[in-house]
Amino acid sequence: MPDLSLKERKRIAIRRDLTAVALELFLRDGYENTTVDQIAAGAGMSRRTFFRYYNAKEDVIVGKWDLIGLDMVTALEERPADEPIWDSLRAMYDVVIQHYADPEKREQSLAVDSIVAATPALRHSYLARRDVFEGIVTDMLLKQRGGDRLAVRALVGAVTACVEAAREETLQTRPLALGPAIDRALAAMRGA
Repeated sequence: MPDLSLKERKRIAIRRDLTAVALELFLRDGYENTTVDQIAAGAGMSRRTFFRYYNAKEDVIVGKWDLIGLDMVTALEERPADEPIWDSLRAMYDVVIQHYADPEKREQSLAVDSIVAATPALRHSYLARRDVFEGIVTDMLLKQRGGDRLAVRALVGAVTACVEAAREETLQTRPLALGPAIDRALAAMRGA
């Protein structure tokens, strides 16, 4: 996040705090039973202030991935410019692997992932955000490294699909196997 202004960094930090409070409330009281007022109070702010950072409580639960996405983009920016895009994209997902390797984050994330999967509107919002994220990564790679837009977008989508397949295969029963599962999926795709 080196290009972000101090104001934007502060905004992201507050969003992270709000997200942490909201996720704790969602897991304790249930997503449907948690109100924006409770989230705002838990974060020590007014309802009005909450809406400066999120448009709705739905944005908070799915916004968890926006914040992880910022860390992933930062990791991607730090990759060598001459590294193959496929390898850079794989390395970017180390952020997700490390997230799920942390027992506390993993427990919370798996519970939140279940809420998102069970709520059609949240699932739709997650998928829409994933598409936006893939577009951001594609644009960033094109700006840094050039290339054919279609080819780069296809690579980004292919790696994302491999990661999603690995997540579905491992997270509920073998979360520490996520990294090797991603590598297996990527190897299968690359060899196809």
